[in-house]
Amino acid sequence: MPIPLIAGAAARAATSRPDPRSAVSGMTMNMESNLSAFTKAMDVFGKDQLPFATAGALTATAFIVRNTVVHDEYPRAFNVRNKGLAGRAFRVEKAKKKRLRARVYDSLKKDFLSMQESGGTKRPSGNTIAVPTDNIRLTGRGVNKGRRPRALLGGGKKAFRQKSRSGQDVIMERRTKKRYPLRVLYVMEPDVKIQPRFAFYTVAKQSAQKAFDKKLPEFLAKARKSAFSKSQRKASRLRR
Repeated sequence: MPIPLIAGAAARAATSRPDPRSAVSGMTMNMESNLSAFTKAMDVFGKDQLPFATAGALTATAFIVRNTVVHDEYPRAFNVRNKGLAGRAFRVEKAKKKRLRARVYDSLKKDFLSMQESGGTKRPSGNTIAVPTDNIRLTGRGVNKGRRPRALLGGGKKAFRQKSRSGQDVIMERRTKKRYPLRVLYVMEPDVKIQPRFAFYTVAKQSAQKAFDKKLPEFLAKARKSAFSKSQRKASRLRR
């Protein structure tokens, strides 16, 4: 069900929230058809420019939302080891004159983002979940294929799986050719409890509410100014 996002003198936008069991598909801002209160107060010329202005305002708002999520909310919610991950993940789908919809979405389709937003229990597809430690480096697309559990365990004797002294099932790696020292790469768990900490939709909604009310008048003024200029040039050519 759409959640009311922006209600201003100009228009109303809405955002739909995906099933929390799926990856974060993003926040979508749509223009509802009920624009009568605003358009009645405009002249015919202004009404013609409304779709252009609205598309521009929605797109500008989406970029502001994206920047707020990437630079403010994401670093607040996570201990960021890979500073480029959020920037690579969150993208903007621009609005168009005939499609008054802009979207901020996770282009990498990271399922963990949805779970971090809603909370819940992550269950394994097999017997256990490999939880990476700080010894596993995250790239712009997550963990490199060569550093994933299956690749590590199949790559020779350097990495191996065993019980630690505390009885915890782990994947370890030898740092040299010698038996020691060792470092833990993954901790194997039957499931993982995840507490909600990434307030994507709350922050995005608040950011969009502030931005759209400001951006629509700006883009409407630009659109009308541009149209007036074109009209004046056309009239000038006809007088020649």
